[in-house]
Amino acid sequence: MLEEAVRVTRHRLVVTESVYRSRSERRWLDLLDGRFNGYRHGGRMSAALAFGRPEEWLALFAARGQRVAATRWIGWRLEPLVHHPLLFALDVSVTPLFGGCLLTRA
Repeated sequence: MLEEAVRVTRHRLVVTESVYRSRSERRWLDLLDGRFNGYRHGGRMSAALAFGRPEEWLALFAARGQRVAATRWIGWRLEPLVHHPLLFALDVSVTPLFGGCLLTRA
């Protein structure tokens, strides 16, 4: 999905993701994230199984040639007690095209 979002973005792509920094944070995500998403979406959303640490997301973006312009912890005041949503702002300036050519976006 990231590749498609980058493909259709002209300048800046905003990615928000639930991340963890410790085993206990991971346990909270495993326990609560799927339940809350299921509640918010009327049971039509399956539980996420691939949570990552912030540094894993940064490595993923770097491996795909995306520059992270900014990161910010988001969410309501008490949310960081059990859930850690992190926003990544990616600058999308170079995109692969047909035959391995590159296009620099103005």
